[in-house]
Order: sequence, then structure tokens, then C-alpha cells
Amino acid sequence: MSNLSNPIAIYLYTNQLSETIPTHMMQMENLQMLNLQDNLMTGSIPRKLYFDGKKFVGSIPSGIGNFNNLQSLSLLQNNLSSSIHVSLWHLSNLVQLDLSHNSLSGELATDFGSMQAIVQIDLFN
Repeated sequence: MSNLSNPIAIYLYTNQLSETIPTHMMQMENLQMLNLQDNLMTGSIPRKLYFDGKKFVGSIPSGIGNFNNLQSLSLLQNNLSSSIHVSLWHLSNLVQLDLSHNSLSGELATDFGSMQAIVQIDLFN
């Protein structure tokens, strides 16, 4: 997998894969879709996700709020638009959030109470 130049999508669902998610998959510059469902993968989801300058478009998926152990999330310098989904504010272990240099709009949710570990939020545009 590390020899792939710039895949946009990787579909590896319904196999017998049993290792953890390779970290180099998270660094593929043009990757927009990684489907690993219905495998036998072990380990944990990475605690730090950096998708800076990936040219993602659209909104932040609501499912991002399911990554309960996530400590750092950076989506800076993309083309994300719409509002920040309320599920993001429920990531209780999140320490750093960087959504700067996007086209986000709308009101910020007032429900920051679950973000007990947060130290830095960057929404600069």
C-alpha cells in the first residue's frame, strides 16, 4: 500500500484483514475514501488525525463524533463548508481542534460542556 502514488479511494471491505490501520494510509495526499468495514482489524483508531490541505469539500461528517478517544483533529486548509456538526463538540478527550482556513459558516453550538480536555480550538479563516 505504501507504494501507491495518490489514490483517491481505497476499498478493502469484507476481507480477512486482521492488522491495525496502517499510519501511512492517513498520510496519502489525495485519499478521500478509506473503507475497511467488515474485516477482523484489531487495535485502536488513531488518536490523532491530520487531514491538512487535502482539498476535502462539503461538510464535516457527523460520524466524526463517534471517535471518542480522539485527542487531536486537524482539518485545516480544506474546502469544508456549512456549519460544524454538533457531534464534534461531544469529543470529551479532544485536546486540539484545528478547522482553520475553511469556509465554515453558521453559529457555534453552545454545547461545549463535554469537551473537558480541550486546550486549543482554531477556527481562523
